Amino acid sequence: MTRIGLSGRAALLIVAMVLGGSGAIDAAARPAYRAATVTTTLIYGAAGEPDTLNPWTTVEGNTNDVAPAIFDSLLRVDARGRLQPDLATKVEHTADGRTWTFHLRHGVRWADGAPFTSADVAYNYRAIFDKAHNVTNTTGWDQIDRSSTPDAYTFVCHLKAVNAPFLVNVGWSLLIPAHIYNRPGVNFNTTPFNRAPFGTGPYRVTEWMTGDHIILAPNPYSWRGQPFFTKVIYKIAPDRNSLLAQLKTGEVDMGAILPQQVVQARGIAGKRVVTWLNNGYWHVDLTQYGFLRERAVRQALDYATPKEAIFKGIGLGMGAIADANVSPAVGSYYNPKVPKHAFSMARAAAMLTADGFIKGSDGVLRKNSLAFAMTLWTSAGDHTGERIDQVLRQEWGQLGIKIRLRSIGGNQIYGPDGPYFTRAMAGVTIVNANNPDPDDSLYWISAGIPKTPTDNTCCDSLAYFYRPDFQAQVDALYRAGNGAVDPVRRRAIYFKIQALLADEAPVIFLYWETQAMALPSNLTGFVANPFLPAFATVGSWRRA
Repeated sequence: MTRIGLSGRAALLIVAMVLGGSGAIDAAARPAYRAATVTTTLIYGAAGEPDTLNPWTTVEGNTNDVAPAIFDSLLRVDARGRLQPDLATKVEHTADGRTWTFHLRHGVRWADGAPFTSADVAYNYRAIFDKAHNVTNTTGWDQIDRSSTPDAYTFVCHLKAVNAPFLVNVGWSLLIPAHIYNRPGVNFNTTPFNRAPFGTGPYRVTEWMTGDHIILAPNPYSWRGQPFFTKVIYKIAPDRNSLLAQLKTGEVDMGAILPQQVVQARGIAGKRVVTWLNNGYWHVDLTQYGFLRERAVRQALDYATPKEAIFKGIGLGMGAIADANVSPAVGSYYNPKVPKHAFSMARAAAMLTADGFIKGSDGVLRKNSLAFAMTLWTSAGDHTGERIDQVLRQEWGQLGIKIRLRSIGGNQIYGPDGPYFTRAMAGVTIVNANNPDPDDSLYWISAGIPKTPTDNTCCDSLAYFYRPDFQAQVDALYRAGNGAVDPVRRRAIYFKIQALLADEAPVIFLYWETQAMALPSNLTGFVANPFLPAFATVGSWRRA
């Protein structure tokens, strides 16, 4: 086996790897927590609530806020997208890039004192492919053909084929305890443990009061040592405006805020605001149904979308306008020269006329006697999404498109009765968050199309009824990108993918959002990471 130090973008390639050189982890690579000498409490406000704290079955972003405080992963991603040691201290692979060996940290225990071993990693691998489990993401793990555990601290997996993003996708998956889930009578999906879990992370859940709060207490067996805060309360607010009000009154100590709230938050005594470019982008999914299956129609909608006005007016110019699916935060894989459909209502109207649409006496466009009517959906309480939809109703309505607005719960949007699985033209205004690797293939490839409306393992729901005309092309490009070892060749492939998606406009790309966090002025240890939720570093937070 070949070995090399893990640093920079090399972590994203099929290269030989070692974490921490010879296997030793220095102080920088292994963060040591320093516990408080007295009882200390931190109240973190959040607009929304997890659906579960099982990281494998969740469909809610709020779960990803809390879960990293509880569970660890084999590897972690730093703010520059570099992989760092976590439960694995060393990773090796064979010269052909097909066999990977993870060497696990010794002496790690779950929060009940049970040892963490390779059997836990093997269980997670098996569990996510159990058809009885409502697992929502198998990316990376689905590339494994077989695995083995030669000893308690070694997990070996053999891949079906070379897969460039494998280490990122598998490395940062949060791992759950086998000895809790792998017992007779335990229902993976509904066990009470999903609401009061523990892992190997710095905290464990001691209480979850629905609609109000989740309480975290230190994990007494945390391998990093004890965290500073002896209690962390995840306080649930109904929306971002309520959260801002609670920041002002002191009911909560910190919380994620909207860009338009930054100015107000900076005026709160005892608070400071940290902002950073996130790896999530606002966009409108266009379901492949009716007129939306036509490239000319999608492009016309793209031309009729005032992205700069939305970015500056709603996003307050904080972030970056999105023209494709890879963020500037990903570095060299970001293609700044994709085709752009600059805002032009005249161009959009001309394209629809050329495509055969005629405006009726009621002002509604028709083609082959069918009216162009569609619904724009967003999550209830998502004020940013709602504001974007209002702008689009105004602009697209001027073209003669009859627009209806709907806001429903997040679970309902992705559910079997939601817009993706309803035979009607629909746009869904949402944020997608990508990982540090440019590969987001599950959103676009054939394998990502749900087999049924209740299939939670897929992400390309917009193509549920019909595949787009460019499906074969995008499938081929992602296959090539996943199998590319050479970074120059891989970069060229992902540049082509971004250009294809920008031109075909299966979604209306809007902007990469800025994340903002209001926190106590004396809080240290907080790390602004575009690839990880805030709680990924909660164990290191302390009051100065």
